[in-house]
Amino acid sequence: MILANFSGKSAVILYMPMNMKQVLTLALLFSTSLPLHAEYFKDKYIFGAAYIRQYADLKAVRGRASDTGNGFGIYLDKYVKHQYRINSSLGYIKYSDFDITELVFSADYLIPVRHSVSAFAGAAIGLGTQKYHDATLSDSATGSIYGLQLGVIKYINNSHLLEFGIRQRNANIKTKIESLPVSETRVESLDEAYISVLFMF
Repeated sequence: MILANFSGKSAVILYMPMNMKQVLTLALLFSTSLPLHAEYFKDKYIFGAAYIRQYADLKAVRGRASDTGNGFGIYLDKYVKHQYRINSSLGYIKYSDFDITELVFSADYLIPVRHSVSAFAGAAIGLGTQKYHDATLSDSATGSIYGLQLGVIKYINNSHLLEFGIRQRNANIKTKIESLPVSETRVESLDEAYISVLFMF
């Protein structure tokens, strides 16, 4: 298999759109060449709330489709040694024909850019559930979500941070729809752009 000769990071990057591949490759190379130490994180727990704009790619028996949804997320972060972040998030995104609920865990590497700004790059894994509107309970499914993220965190004061980011998420959520001629749809990716307000405590 072609991927056998690649590292874990390379294997994930291989499946990304070309522009995202280049951005993530540069970020990973850049992060290995800089000293990392962001004092303002103070290794605290941080709670966050975000607005999410999500893009879903779907595959069905009779073709492919894409859709855009809007939603929100809540986060609980833990910063370690001023340079790492462990994150858990719960998100809900509403589309025209279905909803996506996702529970994701991630780890990020922080890259100080200036005194009050840090960039970050990381990886994530979790579960997502797709539920169609006006459908029976059997017309929903849960599957895996995994991928990478990039973003910037702006320090505001001792209690608040502002975060912007993008997430590239591969997905494997197969939903059987008994009420439609197309018996199964599969969500293959759930890419996101988001803005979040973070509260340190």
